[in-house]
Amino acid sequence: MKSLERKLKVSRDRLHLITDSMPALIAYLSNEEKFVFCNAEHYKWFGISPKEAIGMTPADIFDNHVLQEIQPYLERVLEGEQVTFEIQIPHRLKGLRICNMTLIPHAVEDRTIVGFCVLATDVTESKRAEAIEEEKNQQLSRALKKVKASNRELEQFASVCSHDLQEPLRMIKAYADLLERRYGENFDETATTYFQYIAKGAHRMQLMVDSLLDYARLGAADQPLSRVDMEQVLQQALDNIDPFIRKNGAEITSDPLPEIYGHPIHLLRLMQNLLSNAIKFRSREIPMIHISAESRNGEWVFSIRDNGIGIDPSHGNMIFDLFQRIEPSEDIAGTGMGLALCQKIVENHEGKLWYESEIGKGTTFFFTLVKYNDI
Repeated sequence: MKSLERKLKVSRDRLHLITDSMPALIAYLSNEEKFVFCNAEHYKWFGISPKEAIGMTPADIFDNHVLQEIQPYLERVLEGEQVTFEIQIPHRLKGLRICNMTLIPHAVEDRTIVGFCVLATDVTESKRAEAIEEEKNQQLSRALKKVKASNRELEQFASVCSHDLQEPLRMIKAYADLLERRYGENFDETATTYFQYIAKGAHRMQLMVDSLLDYARLGAADQPLSRVDMEQVLQQALDNIDPFIRKNGAEITSDPLPEIYGHPIHLLRLMQNLLSNAIKFRSREIPMIHISAESRNGEWVFSIRDNGIGIDPSHGNMIFDLFQRIEPSEDIAGTGMGLALCQKIVENHEGKLWYESEIGKGTTFFFTLVKYNDI
């Protein structure tokens, strides 16, 4: 008899050791809704020790409001159904807390319900974190809607302005050509110089308007992404600017490039612009350019490194602004739109574009593209 009592005590002690170490309310109630067992967590919550709780009912612990909420679930578990629900329960030290509560029926061989187990965990902090995250997501969603609406307005504005500028530009060019054909022979040196300024200005303005239209059109990159082999994109870009490469004697090398998802035409424009810039802003040395890609944190980081003149640190990120030129020299052609277009293309692909540079030693442009699991 003593041996049996000893075994029962060891078994009870083991049960208490296990349940008391768990950060949850654990209890067993009879089919009369009386506590038969509960763990030490009950004292932390209600100031009632496990021994004191034996024989008590939920009505002895909870107020009428909580009882009314729990009662339908008690009826269901006593009918043999396992139920899980959330409920607010007052904690004697922490105040009102949100609990995730599960009631598990205990049936004997003839399926008679003789009691049920209660398992309740405090989910207040996780619920608060979810609420904060949800609010952040809603704020972000609202902000994105505003940004998209603003971008659409800016794109429409840029498109309208560009189209409206086309007509006066055509008029300037037409009358300039007419003036040169009819009276060009009568121009003295000063008049010829002035006319050249007009022609160059009109031509540059036309390039800027065309670039602005391209920039506006990039905002409408809503077509679905497709699988793109960046090796092929690089080769196409090299073919497109081959005369420029040959003229400057540029040497271009590359590491193996990955396949990604994106907009092929836009990625070609991106690669072509960055390669052209690497050659355009050359030093006195032969342009040496290297393209590579590295897998990093779920994305591809592409780099285009050159040995050109470098970028003055004072420029910062201004070089990505509309009509900002890296080098204002008239000897280097450009509208100051190339890098702005590149940045918009990368952003449309949910990536980032940045650079590292040292004056006289060259520049490396980096851009990221999302890596998808099926590639």
